[in-house]
Amino acid sequence: MFTDYIKGYVVIKIDGIGKERFITLCGKRSIVLKNIYMQNNVYYARLSWDEYRRIPEIVHRTAVEAVLVEKHGLPFLLSGLYKKWNMIWGLATGLCIVAILNCFIWSVEFQDLTNITTEQMERYLLEEGVEFPCFKGNVSCEKLKESMRKAFPEVSWVSASKEGCKLILRVKEQETVSGDQNTTVGEERQQVLVAQEEGKIVSMITRRGTPCKKEGDTVEKGDVLVDGDVYTYNQDGTVKNVYHYTPDADVLIEHSLQQHIKIPARKMVKEYGKKRRLFWIRIGEKEFSAESFLHPKKAMELVRDYPLQNRLLRGSSFILFGSEDVYPYTYQLVPYSDLERNNIIREKTDLMIERLQEKGVSIRQKNVTIEKNDDNWDIVVKFVLWSKQSVVQGWF
Repeated sequence: MFTDYIKGYVVIKIDGIGKERFITLCGKRSIVLKNIYMQNNVYYARLSWDEYRRIPEIVHRTAVEAVLVEKHGLPFLLSGLYKKWNMIWGLATGLCIVAILNCFIWSVEFQDLTNITTEQMERYLLEEGVEFPCFKGNVSCEKLKESMRKAFPEVSWVSASKEGCKLILRVKEQETVSGDQNTTVGEERQQVLVAQEEGKIVSMITRRGTPCKKEGDTVEKGDVLVDGDVYTYNQDGTVKNVYHYTPDADVLIEHSLQQHIKIPARKMVKEYGKKRRLFWIRIGEKEFSAESFLHPKKAMELVRDYPLQNRLLRGSSFILFGSEDVYPYTYQLVPYSDLERNNIIREKTDLMIERLQEKGVSIRQKNVTIEKNDDNWDIVVKFVLWSKQSVVQGWF
């Protein structure tokens, strides 16, 4: 079928007196007629385009009418497109132009600039040999970031990226310092970012300040992660200036948390005895029951039958009497089923997870171990957590 589509095929209608003779002669001359069927005393058949061009002589000899009904295949599709070659040529040319233009950077965008002006940044790019438009392969974002940090010491963080046909430069500057002062405006004390948990640093991105730890280090609670002091040095290696900033960093520490849950192994269940019907009487504000005299200390559940009660009025007071159903019961300790126990554990662990997530902690792993004692189930839930450190401490 695929070969027929590549070469092209047609569907013809064969009508006339010599229809059968036409089909016989086609077979003798190796013209293959496929999918032959009759409809309304007319034959329909499919044959290739090359074989269709060989049947005029047979049509003339058999005096039949062979009408072309359908055309299918790649040759007919291309012949239709050939008539619209101007549109195809224009589309192909436009795609080529867009592909070529996409290989160049046409503009630059600066973001988060405060003290550094746009003119300074444009002048810096010209000194680095970056002129627009320029070929994308000639601009290295990594080299551009390194040279920008050297050219602008007040820059604490820089990002360069190519988005479409535009170069994006994101710059974050350090807090300004007036004169030779060693503190930021409004700050007169050293500030540090400290660890809130004991664990291992899995991620650390410092935006402002001096990092005191690195990824993979194990820290204790209270250790300094990022120091807000930034030092500048002379050529001989001595300290020239110390600037105090508020440290800014994203630090994730992996640590473990263990929680204990204790569940009673058995639960209290009521067991009811045989139902009994007894009578009661109320005189004024006092009530008397036969069961209270017979079993004064036995636990029971009473069901009053008020619709059947009788009332006798005597002067200003009255007497009520009626019947009651008595269900004596006792409490029994019954073990929890496996399903009940698992449901209780699931509810308590889900509550733990919800409270941890409210604190912004990422849960990486959870292990549950269960130990059975005589009276209780001891459940130990161990979590592996990633916590973001955000506590900044300062002192004068």
